[in-house]
Amino acid sequence: MVAGIPRTNVSTDKNEWCTPLDLYQKLDAEFHFDVDVACTTENCLCRVGLTERENALKVNWMEHDHLIYGHVFFMNPPYGRGVIEEFVKKAFWESRDGAVVVCLLPFSGAKWFRRYCLLADEIRIIGRVKYIGFASDGTLIRNSPTFDSCVVIFRPGVHTAKLTEFEW
Repeated sequence: MVAGIPRTNVSTDKNEWCTPLDLYQKLDAEFHFDVDVACTTENCLCRVGLTERENALKVNWMEHDHLIYGHVFFMNPPYGRGVIEEFVKKAFWESRDGAVVVCLLPFSGAKWFRRYCLLADEIRIIGRVKYIGFASDGTLIRNSPTFDSCVVIFRPGVHTAKLTEFEW
């Protein structure tokens, strides 16, 4: 880590957007995350993380061996087509089992967004996010995709999302 920023390569690959540390810290101050459910060993922001090896899509988050630490989850999933839908669907169902899941997602009109996110407790629109990482030479990179982002909060129970703006 350099100045609290996890070292990871930034890529234009939709699967490799790293959460800006200031955004994560603001959300963590509010929610007190226990587990990062969609991270790599290099960019995990919580004390516990589920990497590709643990496969967050296959385990029950509330019962997984590593998850005895709590039930508040942070998720910045891979953004690739099909993959993001599976992570958002998993977040939705885990919230029905008692989890609180805070997701950093593209603000979208996609079918997966309408199907799951509109049943979340809250959607906070945050606009364009400058995701972070490091180039191969060690230079810090901030990279904005061409879409707005939002924070989707799944809490236990059935909801109809409240839509708000989020300052960070």
